[in-house]
Amino acid sequence: MLSDTKVPPHIQKTNSDEKECVADVIPHYESNSKYNQTKLIKSPREDRKMRFGIDCSDLVHFNHWEPGGEYVKLLIIKNIVMKTQKIRYKLPQTRYFSMEFPETQTLSAGMKWSVPVTFRPVAKECYEDKIEFSTSFGTFYLPIKASLPEHLMEFPEEIDFGYCPIRETAKFTFQMNNVGELASDYEWKIDPPFSIMATTGMLEPGTSCNVVIEFKPQHAMVISATAICCFGTKKNWDKSKVVKAAKVSGISKFSHIIIEGGQSRFDFSNVFVGTSAEKTMILKNPSAVHANFKIKKADKDADTFFEFSSVVGRIEANGKTEIKIKYSPVAAGLHSNSYFEIVTLSGNITKITCSGCGMGPNVSIEPSIINFNDVSAGTLITRAMYLKNESTLPCFFEFLSPKDATFKIDKRSGTIGPNSTIALQVQMCPKEPMNYYRRVYCLVEHQDAIYVDIIGTCYNDSRRPATFKYSHIIHYNKRVENGLWEFGPEQLEDMIKSDMISCKNGVLQYTDPLMAEKKALNIPIDHTYPNAIVCSEYFYKNTGETLPCVLLDSYIDFGSCSRYRVIEPQIIRVSNRTKGKMTCVWTEDNSSDEPLFLVTPKVADIPSKSIGEFKVQFRPKVDSEFYGKQLECFCYFKSMRNFRLVNQDTFTPPWCLTPKVAGNTFPPGEDTFIPKIEFDRTKVVFPPCYVDRSQYQTIKISNTGDTSVKFSFLDLGLDSQLGIGGSSERASNGGPIFSVKPRIGVLKKNETRLIVLRFSPSREGTYEDSFTCYFNNSTQNTYSLHLRGFGAYPKLSFGKNNSLNFKPTCIGSVAARKFHIRNTSKTSVHFEWKIPKHYLSVVGIQPTSGKLDADAVMELQCIFSPTISTYYNLKIPCYYFHEAEDSSKQRATFVVNGRGMHGELRVEKDTIDFENILINTLTEKEVIVYNPSDCDIYYSLELKDSQNNLIARSNDTTKGSEFQIVQKSNYLASRSHEAVRVKACLKSERKYEMNFFYKISRQEIELSEGVSLPIESKKENIDMKLCSIKAMGVHPIMAVRDIRSEGISKTILWQLFSLDRFNELLEEPSTDPGAFAENAMDDDTFTTDAPPINLSSLEADVNFDFGATTVGSTPTYLKISLKNCGVVPVDWGFNFPNDFEAEIEQWADPGDFTEEQKVRNFILDNNIFCVSPKYGSLQPNEMVHVMLSYSHEFQGPHRLPVVFKLKNGTSRSGKDILINFIGYSVPASQKFLHLQSINYRLEPVKIGTEVAPIQYYRLMNRGASLLEYAIDVNALEKLNKANLNHPIIRSLKNKGQIEPGKMDYLEFIFNPLEEKSYEVDLPITVDSGKTKMITLRGCGQHQNLRRFITKSDPAMMKESIPQFPSLPPLLKPIASISLERLDYGNVPIYSIMRQILVVQNMTFTDTISFKWIIPEVWPENVLSITPMSYTLNPGESRVCKITFTPDKFPRLYHFDIICEIVNETELKQYHIDNPTEEERIRIEGELLAQSGMNLEAFRNKKQKQLGSLKRNTNSGNSSNIKKYKPLPSITPPLTANKDMEPIALEEPKPINYFIGVRARSHIVDEFKCLFTRYDNFYRPMRTGYPYNPEENFFQDSSTRDYILDVMNDLMNDVFEDNFVQSIPQTILQGPITYYSRPEPISEITNSKDSESDLYSEENIRNCPDFQNCVEMALEGTIYNLIQEMNLGEFDCTVYPLLVRK
Repeated sequence: MLSDTKVPPHIQKTNSDEKECVADVIPHYESNSKYNQTKLIKSPREDRKMRFGIDCSDLVHFNHWEPGGEYVKLLIIKNIVMKTQKIRYKLPQTRYFSMEFPETQTLSAGMKWSVPVTFRPVAKECYEDKIEFSTSFGTFYLPIKASLPEHLMEFPEEIDFGYCPIRETAKFTFQMNNVGELASDYEWKIDPPFSIMATTGMLEPGTSCNVVIEFKPQHAMVISATAICCFGTKKNWDKSKVVKAAKVSGISKFSHIIIEGGQSRFDFSNVFVGTSAEKTMILKNPSAVHANFKIKKADKDADTFFEFSSVVGRIEANGKTEIKIKYSPVAAGLHSNSYFEIVTLSGNITKITCSGCGMGPNVSIEPSIINFNDVSAGTLITRAMYLKNESTLPCFFEFLSPKDATFKIDKRSGTIGPNSTIALQVQMCPKEPMNYYRRVYCLVEHQDAIYVDIIGTCYNDSRRPATFKYSHIIHYNKRVENGLWEFGPEQLEDMIKSDMISCKNGVLQYTDPLMAEKKALNIPIDHTYPNAIVCSEYFYKNTGETLPCVLLDSYIDFGSCSRYRVIEPQIIRVSNRTKGKMTCVWTEDNSSDEPLFLVTPKVADIPSKSIGEFKVQFRPKVDSEFYGKQLECFCYFKSMRNFRLVNQDTFTPPWCLTPKVAGNTFPPGEDTFIPKIEFDRTKVVFPPCYVDRSQYQTIKISNTGDTSVKFSFLDLGLDSQLGIGGSSERASNGGPIFSVKPRIGVLKKNETRLIVLRFSPSREGTYEDSFTCYFNNSTQNTYSLHLRGFGAYPKLSFGKNNSLNFKPTCIGSVAARKFHIRNTSKTSVHFEWKIPKHYLSVVGIQPTSGKLDADAVMELQCIFSPTISTYYNLKIPCYYFHEAEDSSKQRATFVVNGRGMHGELRVEKDTIDFENILINTLTEKEVIVYNPSDCDIYYSLELKDSQNNLIARSNDTTKGSEFQIVQKSNYLASRSHEAVRVKACLKSERKYEMNFFYKISRQEIELSEGVSLPIESKKENIDMKLCSIKAMGVHPIMAVRDIRSEGISKTILWQLFSLDRFNELLEEPSTDPGAFAENAMDDDTFTTDAPPINLSSLEADVNFDFGATTVGSTPTYLKISLKNCGVVPVDWGFNFPNDFEAEIEQWADPGDFTEEQKVRNFILDNNIFCVSPKYGSLQPNEMVHVMLSYSHEFQGPHRLPVVFKLKNGTSRSGKDILINFIGYSVPASQKFLHLQSINYRLEPVKIGTEVAPIQYYRLMNRGASLLEYAIDVNALEKLNKANLNHPIIRSLKNKGQIEPGKMDYLEFIFNPLEEKSYEVDLPITVDSGKTKMITLRGCGQHQNLRRFITKSDPAMMKESIPQFPSLPPLLKPIASISLERLDYGNVPIYSIMRQILVVQNMTFTDTISFKWIIPEVWPENVLSITPMSYTLNPGESRVCKITFTPDKFPRLYHFDIICEIVNETELKQYHIDNPTEEERIRIEGELLAQSGMNLEAFRNKKQKQLGSLKRNTNSGNSSNIKKYKPLPSITPPLTANKDMEPIALEEPKPINYFIGVRARSHIVDEFKCLFTRYDNFYRPMRTGYPYNPEENFFQDSSTRDYILDVMNDLMNDVFEDNFVQSIPQTILQGPITYYSRPEPISEITNSKDSESDLYSEENIRNCPDFQNCVEMALEGTIYNLIQEMNLGEFDCTVYPLLVRK
């Protein structure tokens, strides 16, 4: 019904304000009422709007009703289309629903209609019905329903979580609505991995709640479950329970995080301390689910100086996030290697490594030595010094020298900017005459300390010390190292005199080596690192047992003093540890008249091994102040006071002692000022330190107040009771773990100083301590400084279990595996491998040594090369140590496990045959190589020929190679196979037989410098044969197998078209294109820019000479047979010049043509030369016949260059042969001599030949009149005269006449005198006056060379013209001849050779006759044919015998014989149709007598018939002329008579078949010398004298014929006799006798006649006449048998007799 409704017009949507009865979408119900069992048909609201243009609710629903009541609902109908509709409804079918009487209601566009529906229930049950509405567009139904109160929940039927990562929780919240009229309790159930929060509850009618369902998958899979919701009333649960299900589904997948770019290591390199560096890491989530990640340290106990911008996060599917990595180093020289893991809850772990190194500034002093030289006492001298900062950061520096020292530095502390230099002034104003030397230390922030050595010499008028040089310091330091530190100059001089010590290069040393070794000082005070040597020297200044003078009291503290009281002085002790007398001089403070601290005495001597005491007085000037100062004291040997007492070898520099003194004027117990002190950091982290070594750090302390502050450090750690720093005994013996210098000091206002901290661990582990700095002696003013350090021993680990396992390895190959070596300690480690000698041939490791920073990992490579088939368990020691100079090396063992075994390769076939391969064409074959062994094999492949010469290697792309081996990989896993491609591009046509070898090779390993492979792995492996490879190089080969043209000999055609040369070019392999082909385009290319190719300017390879014929003659047609002689298909084609030219648009100007181009275009436009077909393809051994034609319509010479293209379709290379099509159309009045060749090469002749052969040169008259010619032999005479009048070339015929269309031959004898080439130009003059020149060339052949004549078989002469015809005749053939060529080879003179030919009549209706014609060029009696003529009935054949007997002159026979065939049936019919005059008169008489007419009337009637025939012929020709353009004539031109003659039949012309005969005759002696098988030739002889063929036995021919006739009659009579005919029957019936011999003739013993001996058996057999008779009888018998077989008289294939014993 719906399908018949109309589709309304465009619907305009309107909005309705009225409430609808029910929701738009409701579930489908089926009525259970007993009153209505029909299923209601709904019309969805949207569909109803579109189909009917009516909008109303989908359902009229009544609820909350009671039986017996009446309930009314309004149904609103709205027209929502622009067309007025008429609407009518049908009343419900049941009586419970009622409506007003239906009337048709008209609704305009947008109008509404309210229809009341009344419901009157009678019982508590559900009611259903329907209302049928009819509109202008069709009918639809609207359901009516009345339902009872029920439990009804509404929630989604399907919940899809989509993609979720495993081991993560996904939540989905949906709303559950109670759409029923009863309160409902609910309960949810679902199976894992789904779960529901708040599985139970209660919903009132019309309320809703949110339900949360969780999805936590543990495995990657597609998961689907059913969530079951049971709802109803709990009190009556079993009866009221309603079950409703929802489908829950999800797909769990692994979350995966990668780092973009594949970067796993972030190396910050060197970063300045106090700064930070950042790198960006982009995390990418390529998976289909989001990924929650967390970044954590792999080693929990490791300190890290790397910070991540975010350590936790979430990356959405296919998303990415950017994380910043920040590196902040805290100490210079601290190498940080931290390992982190990026972990997802799905189990994906991505490991990254962050590394970096803290770097301090690079500050230096220039110059490092300042020498003031000699300075007068009281004089102020100034020197310049530069402090240079080469880093990019500013840094703080401090010179440890007081302002009132002997050497004053103008700026003792400050900050130097980045990449800058500060100029400093150093001043010296000495008072005491002596030598001065002081090493001034400069502390630099975050850097090792630096120093400057300042020296000078002060003198006055009373004393002048020796001049002080810096070399003295160098020599003295080496003297101390040699153990001579305690001797004064006087003792050293005595020791020199006693030869106890010696001076070498200014350095004193013991003469005795044992004493020198004993006294040498090798134990340093402090073990530190190269980057902290100066700090260590500064820290342990004034300590050590080898110091000549020691300050026993390095720090004096006066404590709290009053300037109003006398302050008790303090004592400073100086110890002289040498054996010489010293002088101690204290410098004065010249800044004020009354110094704060005064030392007395100022100058004092200290005896050897004694202690000097000095009093220090404190004189403060201000109350409530802290005072501190560094004093300066110089000590020197007393003998150094005057230069006269000084020996340069024993010169000893002075020593500078710098004790510190302090005091304050604060009253005891009174509070001091609150200090304002700042530290640059609160925590100091030392780089990891090797146990019993030291690391140093500097911290900056600043006094920002305006009063002086005293500071002092106390250690509150475990070692606090042992003291710290300074000159304590603990410090002298290595000091505590942490120590500080200076320990006590005074900071003046706004002063900043650097404090040096030392860390020296005594055991392995982490050390943490705190120093408390007290200010102004107050416990309330303190600052805690936290220290952290790590003492470490070097440790190494090699992957898992410190071992490496190799797969089974092939003997002779090298396997390599990489493994990791890790420094698990916190300090750097050096390692070195020591492979035992007996392992060197098997295993190797690279690199063999190296250095690892703390927590660093290095990748090493282990090389394993087994030598025998066995299991290997190799233990390789690795020695490691902290520094290179450490003597205590530790050993770690690395185990290498492997197995050596023999490997081999195999292929499926022992021989791979490429078969035929086209030359210069790429061909490839796939060889499957198998590895059946259990070890992987690295191998290389080689191709070698049978002589073991290398042809190709794997992946060798050397140009010019014919074979190439394409090996994808040199690796073949165990029990696997690989396809190896062998490519072949052959260059020559020959057979290739090669062997395919494989060689076990080594794995390609990159070796470090100085690392070599194991010894055994360097040996070359032998070649192992894999298989054999065969190939045959071929190229596209074509040949002309036959040529045919009516009326022309095949021999002449073969020479005219140079087919021998053409076939040679076709057989040559394809080479690079010639000169003409370089400019030519391929067949499939086209370009308008390419210029036309001037083929005429190129030299032709071959000439196709169509000959010369009178103009207007029938076109010359000929066929050539092209055969594909190769084994590959070939494409061939004749390309005319216009085939190479591009078509030019009509608007384009082609330019002017040259005369040559005009002639060529004329030939092409008039189709003078034609080829059909011009192109083609040939399969192997396939043949095609090509028709060539030459039109004689236009006179003159014609020449057309044609390119013959030959190639294989799959090959790009090809062969191009340039052919000149040549022809000449001779005018009727012109004589034309056609030459065989302009350049004619005579056959080579041996030097000293007794009788040279006669050679022939052909001349043809192609004109229409008789031609006479003459040869000018002057050139021959000159040639002979130049060769001692020896007849080199002799002409036997110098002139002659040639009939039109006939031929004549010139005869030459070539008799060379030397082994060289001869050449002569021979002019030939025609009677018309024209002269043509031919060039004769000949070559003399040495007697020992036989290159031109076959040595063994005389019958084998090179003959390219086929014997058997392969082309059909151009015209319909009427006869066939079995052979077209007779080749007798090399024959001796006078020999007789015979050949048979079969002539067959090919027609089945006509009788033909043949006649043999022997041209005049043949010498007399040389060639005879039997029978000379014969008539053949239809289908009949005849055997002809040809006898060839060369005469006494050696000749080169290359002539034709002609078989003239005449159709006798057609000839007879012609004579009947065209009788002679006598016959015509006789026939007319007979007809006249029969008709009764007179003669005149009979002739008039016949003339009218002929006139009618003439008119019909003229009208037909006229219409053709008007309608069509005449084609070129293919028949001979008509006569000049304009009158139309009666049509007459043409007399049938004979058809000439040409048989070529070729031979070369030699004299007997020459033949015997050159050839074998002479006895196979028959030469007839005569009785009593040698046979002379020239002697005529008969007087004339008539006598000979008469005798022959008589003999024939006699023989016929004999054979016709009955007795003779019965003899064969008798023989057949009797027994067969084999090997029977005639009985010997009895000797006549008593005969007196001597002539009787002539009749003996031996004489008869040796008689020439008898031999001739036997030969003639046998020859005749065989010929007769062949003739009988040809006639079908017997079958030669069936044996006629039964052989009986």
